[in-house]
Amino acid sequence: MAEITGKPNFSILPVYQYFAMTRKYRGIPYARIVEEILEKYDVEVSESTIKYWFYKNGPLKTCYEEFAAQETEFEIELTHSLLKSYLSPAARTLGLGLAGQANAIQIAAAKEILERGIGKVKDEMDLRHSGTVGVAMLDVLQALKEVKKENYATDAGANQNNNQGAG
Repeated sequence: MAEITGKPNFSILPVYQYFAMTRKYRGIPYARIVEEILEKYDVEVSESTIKYWFYKNGPLKTCYEEFAAQETEFEIELTHSLLKSYLSPAARTLGLGLAGQANAIQIAAAKEILERGIGKVKDEMDLRHSGTVGVAMLDVLQALKEVKKENYATDAGANQNNNQGAG
């Protein structure tokens, strides 16, 4: 007999079993899943039945493993996307920190975001790198330049005011 391989087809599951998989993935206790299935689908199942579905030889074990893998992959992609959206603001905050205009918590958060988004700073940098990391590094450099310009303008204005008051 040939072994069947491939990804599980979630569409052939009864909707309440698919629902049970989503709730299990979210960490909902089996007893609560039983209540929710009854409320939502008017289907009575026991807690032991739901436990059996996910047991090592249970009918949903393989489906659940595939479902969990897909959900985890989706959450990782979503997290990476969100992280990328914070790279430029983090670079700007780090620049403000260098200028003494950000607190330690903001600087630490910015550093974490940058390290997770573009990697830890190495001794040598190759700015010819292409792709997301190269673009992100250019964003960091641009943000630092903007902060430096703003600080120079602020310092120049303060010096001019001080010089006028001295005369």
